[in-house]
Amino acid sequence: MLSTVTQDLRLILRGFGRRPVYATVTILTLALGIGCGTAVFGLVDAVLWRPLAFTNPAQLVSVWPDRLLSNREVKALRERMQSFAAVATLSPGWGVALTDVDEPTQLLGARTSANLFEVLGVAPELGRTFVPSDGVPGAEDVVLLNSKLWRTTFGERRDIVGSRLVLDGTPHTVVGVLPPEFELFQPDTDLWQPIPEDPTAWYHRSGIFLAVARLTLESTIAVASAELRSVLPGIREELALPDDYGRDAVVMDLRQNIVGDAKTTLLIVAIAVACMLLLASANIGSLQLVRAIGRAREMAVRRALGAPTGRLVRLLLTESVLLTAAGGALGWLIAMALLRFAAHRLPLEFPRVGELVVDGRLLLGGLIVTAVVGAMCGILPALAAVSRSANAATLRMSPTSDWRLALRTRGFVVVVQMAFALVLVIGAGLMVQTLATLQAVDAGFTRTALTMRVQPTGSRYRTADQRLAYYRDLFSSIAAVPHVEAVGAIQHLPLSGVSWGADLEIEGTPLVLGETPPRAGWRVVNTGYFDAMGIRLLTGRVFTDADHRDASPVVVVSNRLAERHWPGGEALGRRVRAGNATGNEWATVIGVVSDVRHAGLDAEWTEDLYRPVTQYPHGSLALVVRTSVDPLSLGFAIREAVWSVDGGVPISEVRTLENVIGASMGRRRLLMVVLLAFAGITLIMGGLGVYGVVTSAVTQRSREIGVRMALGADRIRVMIMVLKQGLVFGALGVATGTLGAIALTRVLHTFLFGVKPTHPPTFVVLGFALLVLTLLASYLPARRAASVDPVIALTAD
Repeated sequence: MLSTVTQDLRLILRGFGRRPVYATVTILTLALGIGCGTAVFGLVDAVLWRPLAFTNPAQLVSVWPDRLLSNREVKALRERMQSFAAVATLSPGWGVALTDVDEPTQLLGARTSANLFEVLGVAPELGRTFVPSDGVPGAEDVVLLNSKLWRTTFGERRDIVGSRLVLDGTPHTVVGVLPPEFELFQPDTDLWQPIPEDPTAWYHRSGIFLAVARLTLESTIAVASAELRSVLPGIREELALPDDYGRDAVVMDLRQNIVGDAKTTLLIVAIAVACMLLLASANIGSLQLVRAIGRAREMAVRRALGAPTGRLVRLLLTESVLLTAAGGALGWLIAMALLRFAAHRLPLEFPRVGELVVDGRLLLGGLIVTAVVGAMCGILPALAAVSRSANAATLRMSPTSDWRLALRTRGFVVVVQMAFALVLVIGAGLMVQTLATLQAVDAGFTRTALTMRVQPTGSRYRTADQRLAYYRDLFSSIAAVPHVEAVGAIQHLPLSGVSWGADLEIEGTPLVLGETPPRAGWRVVNTGYFDAMGIRLLTGRVFTDADHRDASPVVVVSNRLAERHWPGGEALGRRVRAGNATGNEWATVIGVVSDVRHAGLDAEWTEDLYRPVTQYPHGSLALVVRTSVDPLSLGFAIREAVWSVDGGVPISEVRTLENVIGASMGRRRLLMVVLLAFAGITLIMGGLGVYGVVTSAVTQRSREIGVRMALGADRIRVMIMVLKQGLVFGALGVATGTLGAIALTRVLHTFLFGVKPTHPPTFVVLGFALLVLTLLASYLPARRAASVDPVIALTAD
């Protein structure tokens, strides 16, 4: 047995040596398909399939995930919900300044209830997590670190636990380091701090928390959802909340909430990769089938000489296994490179990227992909060759009949390739149009300005007056930099993904009983913000230094908000109250400005009110610096201007507004790049397939072509005859691909903007382009056919 296997291997390797191009192309094609397939399997597994890295993750749920809850609401839920064994809270997105290091650093923090990690069942990598005493007002300030921050900033110091860090000017004791795979809602969180459950704190009534609960062993998500809806009317009455409170409340699986709309993105990517992998397998399989059919006579001779059927099948399958194994090994290296690339280049908000690891699950997935590809490429060709060799007539058959079968098989594969290529190209084309449309959308502000975030913290900036004094000096220092034209500031930039909202009370317009109060986004800005952003003043005035803390509260409103509540230009002088935004006081409208798309380029204009930083001295602001030159060229000078005021204030998120806009389209751009890449690969395979089939057909029809030319057919007619054959493949591919593209756009429609999923010009233009590609791939064989010498063709055997 061993000797026969060794003999087969020597025979196969000699065959590869005689046909090195065939072996090389086959291995590289398999490697590309297997590598991409394995990488996407790893990504889908990490994001969608792998259980959350918590204890008994199936019991963890998000409570009313579309709403930020206050501490008093969470307290009421804990007291009333019998389906919950425990409820914890998380408030992500807090800027935290680390100032006791060589260079002040801006970090991203999260505030949590003291029981969060106990509810999740998370064990720390070092130290401990929070304990109940950490959530008591007046307790020692403690912090948990992200594993990446511990490794990069603190050099994996084991003695970091128990040390003290100065965060926002206050010493905090490090009590632990969380494991590398820990992630919850915000993947790039650097550290976690407990937030006391203090009934006197502002967040006791204001919604800032996401709620996470662990179900009891007897409960289910459906039971908990029904119970939640049943207890909310009592909570609404107890806390004097609006009549519509709780109508949209649900309990959702925590993993489903974390993944969010990334599931659709991954589904489309997986479909694209599956198409490419199927095409690569079909392409190689058809090549091997052609080769196997061509060897049918050889197999028949071997059978006639006494070779058993099993030996022939094993010979052909061994060849396929060797090629697939080599492609799989190279594909594994490609998959590792793609996964490392994905871990660093996926959008920061993409969930569970931290769990993208190389482990046994990924190895198993790669082996499964390789086995499936190997089976598709090897089994059918082997069976076809052996079955034909079993026919005694095979020894007497003309090779032409074998080649006709081979060409029909290759032709079918080519049609499928062209169809899949058209599906991916149309998907990519629609995404390109979507991004182009979004780029042309009027965001309501300029794109040529430099932005950065500053956060003055510590004992020097504890009071509002101290922060205001710093900001006055800061704005003056930056304004003095040459080529700076305006300096603005806001707590959260438009399109940044963070927005504050408040219920509005309009003076003189009381709500009807049970009516939902209107809401508006609210922004804290300085006097130069509208000028720096290019937001036009439509009527009234913007803020000035006269709007200080001791003056009457004032607001500037967006045109959309003004038109809704005071149509006809009657907004000036009217008064509104917006909870914490106006300090629960009535504020006077002093101006109306043009609208801004804060929520997204594909979203409607938002209804906004603006408050002056002089009356609401926020602790962290994003600067907007409009310049007369390339804004990035002034990056160093502006940094120096900031640090000349206070070198201990950290600077972060240095980028242009153009970058901010680009980041808001990150997921769409990722999808477009993936579809374009796979479409390009598929088009190349399809074009080469057409070239190969038409070339083979020309070779087999050389005598026929010679006869035609001898009977008077000119070169043009011969070329047209050959081109028609290629055009048939293209036409069938376009027809089939159009139907497939219509199906794809049903999945893709949520990502499209400004273009219909079945956009006729896109389908027509790209379908025509595919036909042109088919003609180009057929041109060289057609030209070769037209140059056939009739005498040689007629005398050739």
